[in-house]
Amino acid sequence: TGPGTSTTYTAAELGIAGVNPATTVTVAYGTHGELTITDNYLWGSILDALINTSNTTNVTINNIVNATVHVGDGNNSITINDAMRGQVVAGSGDNTISVTAESNAPSNNLMGITVADGDNTIAFSGGWNAMVSVKTGAGTNQVTFQGQAIASVLFGSGNDTLIDRTTGPVTATGGGGSNLYEFALGAHATINNFNPAHDTIALLGAASGSATVVASGGSTTIDWADGSTLQLVGVTATAAALHILYG
Repeated sequence: TGPGTSTTYTAAELGIAGVNPATTVTVAYGTHGELTITDNYLWGSILDALINTSNTTNVTINNIVNATVHVGDGNNSITINDAMRGQVVAGSGDNTISVTAESNAPSNNLMGITVADGDNTIAFSGGWNAMVSVKTGAGTNQVTFQGQAIASVLFGSGNDTLIDRTTGPVTATGGGGSNLYEFALGAHATINNFNPAHDTIALLGAASGSATVVASGGSTTIDWADGSTLQLVGVTATAAALHILYG
């Protein structure tokens, strides 16, 4: 295979023990450094895919249980569809990473995403048994969680944005910048290292002034519509001391 080609391999050609004979995998190379690997058979028929490259800038893995992608520096685009677990590691640059999770079990479901310095855009979507752990470097990063996933993010220095659209528990740890934390209705979140002096909270879909802010035990809890709740660990603040946006 080479640039601009697409090859489909049969189970016999793959030579992987235990693979259903009906399984086929397509490997496609674009003309500008793109690489796509797709399991064309039932989900779970191929368990593992590993891409380790410093040359490919656009990587896609479809319908494979354990998806692992390591790329070097540059403006990489990484898309993983229907993975149960795996790992994404990207070097310095403005990376765009999108992961949609799939699972048939309540455990062994963690996707780890680590990016070096740069302005990265990361999105993860999954059901109640999907888990993701994100770590960013310095730069302006945007991280979005959707669905019912259990998620965490550790931001580096820089002005970062968290968009929490999952109803699962989310833990965020801020870096040294001015961060924006956006929460949709149904959020259940915790923020570590929140700084009221320069960080902002946005409560999406909430009426102006509708949040209840209570400081207790060295932390502050914010409750609003539909059972949504946010805890600011190590911060004792009144509503007036917090920069809260509504709408």
